[in-house]
Amino acid sequence: MNILILGLRENNPNIGGIENVSWQLAKEWKDMGCQVFSLSFLKSLVPSDCQSVFEESYYFPNTDYGTVVEENKEYLLALISKHDIQIILNQISNLPSVLSLCDKVKRQVTTPLQWITTVHYDINFQLKARRNNFFIKELLGTKLKLWIKDIASFVYFRFFQKYKIAREERELYLDMVRVSDKTVLLSEASLIRLAGMLPSSEHGKLYSIPNPIKLKPLCSLPKKKQLLYVGRLELGLKRVDRLIKIWSVLEPEFPDWEFVIVGDGDYRYFYEAMCRNLGLKNIRFTGYTNPATYYSESSILCLSSSSEGFGMVLIEAQMHGCIPVAYDSFDTLHEIIEHGKTGFAVKSFNKHEYISCLRRLMTDEPLRSTMSEECKRSVARFDSKQIASRWIKLFEDKK
Repeated sequence: MNILILGLRENNPNIGGIENVSWQLAKEWKDMGCQVFSLSFLKSLVPSDCQSVFEESYYFPNTDYGTVVEENKEYLLALISKHDIQIILNQISNLPSVLSLCDKVKRQVTTPLQWITTVHYDINFQLKARRNNFFIKELLGTKLKLWIKDIASFVYFRFFQKYKIAREERELYLDMVRVSDKTVLLSEASLIRLAGMLPSSEHGKLYSIPNPIKLKPLCSLPKKKQLLYVGRLELGLKRVDRLIKIWSVLEPEFPDWEFVIVGDGDYRYFYEAMCRNLGLKNIRFTGYTNPATYYSESSILCLSSSSEGFGMVLIEAQMHGCIPVAYDSFDTLHEIIEHGKTGFAVKSFNKHEYISCLRRLMTDEPLRSTMSEECKRSVARFDSKQIASRWIKLFEDKK
């Protein structure tokens, strides 16, 4: 079986969640005897061993991924013919231009070809991100003009924009399912939500497969009294400011605990300034680095996103026995966390409940130990070999 993975960026496991997922699947499929190729719009400056997994890595001649460019269409058609591609796995589901490219290519291909699209984000994520990003006082400061502008934006969103966003999202999903032979969601909950937006005649094209993780023997480090955040330092979806405010309440109560923030992004200096303004001492920013050691030594992983597609950091943390606490703001969360057993799913965006869950874990070492072991056991269902096999069955399903 010859598979082409289509991505926005190079399928490099060191640069992002989707790229890492693509790389893990390609590695397993190669071990199963498949030939896997990569096609991306953008290259990466971060080194990797991509070529040890992919037969070849290709790049579109025109990097304008926002529009359908004729030379890109011809380039994709030539690759399909050259390598007898039978499966195209589209990992860029939120770009209308890529769906249009798919439609044009499928009309010209004469050999059997399945175009499969994966939805790597939460249904209605744009609506959630916009709705939850008003009245951030640390961003607006004391300038009356900024507050008036934000109030006006909120009124516009409340009465006009949210309907426009919802309509555009539904049109995107309708087009996605129409042009794709199969559409894959990351959880059953997401599948049900998307099905509710589509005519019943399209429901048979929807499938659910979670993201994989490579299970491996881990060195067991003693757990520190340490909270952890891993991810981008931006404001749109991740909302690390919520965690900093939560930590500002807990730090005086737990002076022997530390909060470590692993990651980088445009808002790093904003968050560091926020910590200084709050007088926080036991909080540390590491910048971009491999988080494996931090997962191993930390007791609790914190996530406060307005929305997530799958939240790979959650299962990565569980694999290391680091207990996740996250806001219940995305569909896949309950397929990862069993509340009170393998983590805590906190009502969105209830700061007091979040603090209560953390306080319970931080004061109860036997509970942390029990939940840590449960986390390690539960993550086995996301093993990359099992997930890759489910994909192969999907490819072979002629329905």
